[in-house]
Amino acid sequence: MAWPLSFVLIFYLTIILLPSSLVSSQNGGKFSIGQTLLANSKNISILSPSGDFAFGFHHVPNNTNLFLLSIWYAKIPDTIVWYANDGNPVAQGSKLTITANEGLVLSDPHGTQLWNTTKDLTGAVSYGFMNDTGNFALVNSNNGAAWQTFDHPTDTLLPTQVLQLQGEVDSRMSEANFTKGRFALRLLSDGNLVLNTRDIATGFAYGAYYESGTNDAANPGEELVYSESGDMYILRNNGSRFDLIQPGKLRSSKDYYQRATLNFDGVLTWYYYPRTSKVDSGAGWSEIQHFPDNICMSIATYGGDLDSGACGYNSICSIGDDQKPVCQCPPYYSVDPNDIIGSCEPDFKPDACGQFEEDGAKSEYMMTPLLNTDWPFADYARLDPSSEEECKNSCLNDCSCSVVIFGGSSCWKKKLPLSNGRQDDTLGKTAWLKVTNNSFTPPGKVPPVSVFHG
Repeated sequence: MAWPLSFVLIFYLTIILLPSSLVSSQNGGKFSIGQTLLANSKNISILSPSGDFAFGFHHVPNNTNLFLLSIWYAKIPDTIVWYANDGNPVAQGSKLTITANEGLVLSDPHGTQLWNTTKDLTGAVSYGFMNDTGNFALVNSNNGAAWQTFDHPTDTLLPTQVLQLQGEVDSRMSEANFTKGRFALRLLSDGNLVLNTRDIATGFAYGAYYESGTNDAANPGEELVYSESGDMYILRNNGSRFDLIQPGKLRSSKDYYQRATLNFDGVLTWYYYPRTSKVDSGAGWSEIQHFPDNICMSIATYGGDLDSGACGYNSICSIGDDQKPVCQCPPYYSVDPNDIIGSCEPDFKPDACGQFEEDGAKSEYMMTPLLNTDWPFADYARLDPSSEEECKNSCLNDCSCSVVIFGGSSCWKKKLPLSNGRQDDTLGKTAWLKVTNNSFTPPGKVPPVSVFHG
């Protein structure tokens, strides 16, 4: 069948008029000065020579209208290993350009600059290159790196990557929110590798819930090395190593892709994925190891009492069957479903001392039990000796009291907000939570959780 002449002309004119500066996905990893990447459904990206990694705009999970300037495994679905613009997504039509003097420049559809590499450049840029290691580099005239993503990690480290002193890896806020979360892996200036919770607004780091202990003055750590073989260690001043991967757990880099990610739940995890798997095979990442083993107990024990703990305030942390933390709210408390490790809020009006009437306290509120549960901080009073019934009644008749912990003959009284909540069979304590008799679940909130009743 012959196509109409008008259709043929339109087809060829469309091809001729396409911007020549747009990057093709088949470009051998090179991003030339003056070229452009657009955020749109065509998902045009810069592939590394092997095709293992891609650099460009990736759809934000579960949202086809937002894009993240990022690096991802091109052969593995939805595994993003680096992202720009502090993890903030951009709208369709946003643009990335590359120039000699500014390097990478990210702009929104109206041309407003959102992010650039200018202040971190160490010289003029000749071109950009997506390496097979997962490192995107801005290359200078001497074939050195004027800037590279390996020097600015987000939540993931890759083999051949090195973290220098005062380097940092930050968790994301949630699985689909790539802005900075509550956890950080840092190689301190004294050579100690630590995991911290931190205040999101200010970046203030609370007590470490993991320490490598490589900060002795005689032989401190100097850098964190993720070797090409998949081994990870802290290189000390005298050339010796402090190994992080346990013996016998290494996987061959020839057979497996590998990465180490500080997950949004605060657990540092090493993963591997078979190189022979097809993109649509359904194979997933497997775990090599993770630490800490029990973040619920580690943060409550070592992290200090100035933060909420592994989960948000008023929540309870437990370890699931997969050995990862599970954050849940106690009965009659709810959490924002978009922030499952966030703070739990009561679905009722807590006791208010200004309106407290002792005679009506017992009828308005009740005590509900949570076995093997504790919030180790926020104590303001202790009764000893005390019976369990005396402990509960003391809380019911105290407008400041929100929960009591009873164990042996001791009663600890606590008030909101509750921090470092954890549930573990080894605790041997019962928490009695004060809730209203008229509790309800507001629309749009997660229903109360009752799994902690035992």
